[in-house]
Amino acid sequence: MSMLCSFVDVQGDLYYCPLAEFSSAYATPRLEGALVVADPISGETPLRNAKAVAGKIVLMQRGTCDFVTKTIHAQKAGAIGLIVANTDEENPQLAFVMDAGLQRAALRSRIPAVMAPFETAQYLLDLLGDSDAMCMHIAIVLLNAAEASTVLDAQASEKRRQLAEAEALLKQQDRERQQREATLLLRSRLAKEASMTKFVSPEPSTTPALFCEAVPLPSAVAVAVGTPHLDTKCISPRAAPRFDTKPDGMTSLATGLLVLDMQYYCAMPHVGKFANQESLNAYYFDRLRKVVVPNVQRLLEAFRARNYDIIYGTIESATKTGRDRSKAHKIAGIHVPRGSFEAKVLDDVSPLEADVVVPRTAHFGTTNVDYLLRNLGVQCVVVTGVSTLGSLEAAVRGAMDRGYATIVLEDAIAFETSDEHDAVMRAMDRIGAGYMASTSEFVQSL
Repeated sequence: MSMLCSFVDVQGDLYYCPLAEFSSAYATPRLEGALVVADPISGETPLRNAKAVAGKIVLMQRGTCDFVTKTIHAQKAGAIGLIVANTDEENPQLAFVMDAGLQRAALRSRIPAVMAPFETAQYLLDLLGDSDAMCMHIAIVLLNAAEASTVLDAQASEKRRQLAEAEALLKQQDRERQQREATLLLRSRLAKEASMTKFVSPEPSTTPALFCEAVPLPSAVAVAVGTPHLDTKCISPRAAPRFDTKPDGMTSLATGLLVLDMQYYCAMPHVGKFANQESLNAYYFDRLRKVVVPNVQRLLEAFRARNYDIIYGTIESATKTGRDRSKAHKIAGIHVPRGSFEAKVLDDVSPLEADVVVPRTAHFGTTNVDYLLRNLGVQCVVVTGVSTLGSLEAAVRGAMDRGYATIVLEDAIAFETSDEHDAVMRAMDRIGAGYMASTSEFVQSL
């Protein structure tokens, strides 16, 4: 009789698990059954979950008692097979042939008992944990040496093929990303060349080219080369920039888009700050879905096509526990763990690699965004998104205090009530923040 090799078949993949010496008489080619975990998992005492084990393959852990005792308790509980998990983490692929010892050398078990390497056992436990009923179907398979070699070679070839396909897909995605970036760069260069052709300044100007009626340019001076030109009749005349001299490095990137709190914590029903609300805020979520998200998408497309800077402000703690949060966020119960789903920006308006994302646990003015904006050469900030604990109006005030011109697009922002929206708009007008009613008009003015 040829030597048989034992494997555990998990979802079509074979994992080598050597058959115990005291199970050598077992010869069924394939034994299928549901896998359950023994209680106690060591199998040192009769199983407390014998009813659940009956008719199934049971998983135990190495240690505490000998292998024969584990097998006897599995048999008495009615198990049809036993898998003993090796606990050797330092050698995760190691498994050996279990024996009965000198005193029980003549003992033979009625059921197959195999040892699974630590790595295989952990995989089985992970699959069990992911299943709804903590139960999954596997098989104990016996193959002769030739069959085992053929099956394992085919399995290895399939894994190599899958790996090659995955690598090819990643390379294709990388090529597509590079093509998109090259296209955006080309469009940006063409836009700059067209702008330079159209707006040639006959003499230098010391007047800051920031898009506001309150700073009239001399009739002999055209708009600065490369600076996006806005329809100033739509902007409040009180939105005058506070620069005494023309900033260095004035470029076509002088205007930047600020997208505030457009993340799952703030903008998805029954998630984050809305997780415990019994009734849905219909006004807020309708406005987000029908008005704000589409308009922010249009703005993102327009800014990216022109290679203008985009900055996202998100609520996200620097720690999992949120101990770094501001006192205001702690009192309000606002906590978005680092790297969590709630910290992610909505897929419909998600940032690209070239965009800047600034996490925060307090008002936007407490971050290094001013440092970033100045390094980027941004002088006029277009504010969009949603307001959390007054974050939007605080961002506008903070930007104006630091000398930036600001534009608030009324149909690209959202507050939880229409009254709050109207009140903030009136306040923005009083402090001199420029605002436009229509995203469409703004995009056409770029």
